[in-house]
Amino acid sequence: ALVEELGLRRAIVPPGAGTLSAMGGAFADITFDFVRSESAAVGDVDPAAVAAAFAELVARARDALALEGVADGEIARSADLRYAGQWHAIEVPLGADDPLELAARRFEAEHERLWGHRRLEQAVELVALRVRARAPMPKPTLAESPARPEPPVRRRPIVVYPDAHVEARVVARAELGAGAVVEGPAIVEEEQTTTVVLPGQRLSVGRLGCLEVAPS
Repeated sequence: ALVEELGLRRAIVPPGAGTLSAMGGAFADITFDFVRSESAAVGDVDPAAVAAAFAELVARARDALALEGVADGEIARSADLRYAGQWHAIEVPLGADDPLELAARRFEAEHERLWGHRRLEQAVELVALRVRARAPMPKPTLAESPARPEPPVRRRPIVVYPDAHVEARVVARAELGAGAVVEGPAIVEEEQTTTVVLPGQRLSVGRLGCLEVAPS
């Protein structure tokens, strides 16, 4: 119905659509973010204090990874910067040995890229120091769907909102293979969800098993 209401060219229903968020959580990288708020002009910040703050954040990040059973992980440093008087800050990356002045130059370049100008008359302020610890997790391999262009089809009456009574094709998703095409009205059933194909729409199956619903 969203395809029709929003005038979309197509909608994609991936395999396991009803559990996609849980799958994303299961395969997401282990990530921890640690932030220390600051408030000072970059030129007034003591480099030793910045180094000490980053060292503390990195130590906390490594401890967090260790609790997840990760002996080593990727550590990224960054700083939130803004021009004096601004409300929003821009996060810019920092290498382990990069001085804060380098972050300020990166901030000004990024500010110009985003907003088209620099404020050379205004000081650059440090808002926060950030450390992100990340341990990449193995990702699933997407298997290609076997070709099965003619799925078995059953039929049953359904009601299409608001009150149209139609005879719909009913197909099990497990029986849909790459290249299959089903004209609406149709129902595709599976364990986690149900896909409805309205009258005037067509469903086709891609090589990775994704369902594509589009106007006929």
